[in-house]
Amino acid sequence: MKKLKKIQLDDTHLRRMVDDAGILRHSRFALPDRHGGYGTNDNARLAIMAAMYYEAGGGAQYLDLCCRALSFMQQAYKDGWFRKLMTYDRRFAAEEAGDEASQECYGRCMWALGYVASRRCLPQSLRAAAGELMREAFPSSEKVTLLRPCAYTVLGVSLWNPEGHRAMLAEHLARIAAHYHENVMPEWFWYESEVSYCNATIPHALLAGYQVIGGEQLLKIGLKSFNFLLDSTTRDGFFWPVGCHGWSVRGGEGPALYDQLPVEACGTILCCLKACEVSGDKNYLKKARLCLDWFMGHNSRAAQMIDPDTGGCYDSLREDGPSPNQGAESLLSWYVSVLAMKAHKDRAEEAEG
Repeated sequence: MKKLKKIQLDDTHLRRMVDDAGILRHSRFALPDRHGGYGTNDNARLAIMAAMYYEAGGGAQYLDLCCRALSFMQQAYKDGWFRKLMTYDRRFAAEEAGDEASQECYGRCMWALGYVASRRCLPQSLRAAAGELMREAFPSSEKVTLLRPCAYTVLGVSLWNPEGHRAMLAEHLARIAAHYHENVMPEWFWYESEVSYCNATIPHALLAGYQVIGGEQLLKIGLKSFNFLLDSTTRDGFFWPVGCHGWSVRGGEGPALYDQLPVEACGTILCCLKACEVSGDKNYLKKARLCLDWFMGHNSRAAQMIDPDTGGCYDSLREDGPSPNQGAESLLSWYVSVLAMKAHKDRAEEAEG
């Protein structure tokens, strides 16, 4: 496969946050915080980011990062699920398999494993390891019932082996669509009675599922709900994600304006690119660029979200400006956002050339 043009991101903070086990969850300012240990969700994100960066010509160190993150998920796997938290002394916390947090972790890992297994630029041995772990974990997908874990699982399986698992994809997609039908009202085209976190991932899953199994209803719901989300998160010429300090409640006064999270900008970019792909509507690219610009200071506080000294990303945008901490989720959201936009641009240039 032809390598994409090399891009430049300052990996100073990334190198500090990753050790021989994986990526640490939190930081205090730009100082990695060992007290928070490691999160399997974050290492799943790291696997996706590292694979993207390697594909973009980032060098062998990103292949090593992908291996490390995949190894972490392999260690976290137990009895069909993935344990979600590991302390700095390499002990996984006790938890109940299949609970809400465990389903969330499972879905995130399935997304990451499907992504790694599907990337032809990666060594076959690494792809095979991801695929094998996914096959082992796959039977637990029958027990995934919650909205976002269903969406994450759909995104992973639709990349990995969609034809072999159409029945599961159809079941999860139907469950997501049912959430929509149960909650949709005039002027409210959403899957729940509130717009909360990782929002764009839900319509993203419907659009990805539509590409596999078809179904005009999936396409219609996916685009309708995503357009509703975009209308709710674009104001004054900015991307203005729903803040986690109150969310956006149906029938309420309006969305919480702060604290705005980088993961929302990243998820919206990924869904914009998928919506453009399935619909051909280039307006979604304009929205994606607004989301990327949010990181760079084109936001409601005119605040740069990237630390110029470390390349880290601040954890949230508060009313008084950025949070000073630079944890794994925000850092990886920034990297994936840049890499996804660059990959889309390069594919478009290759197609034109």
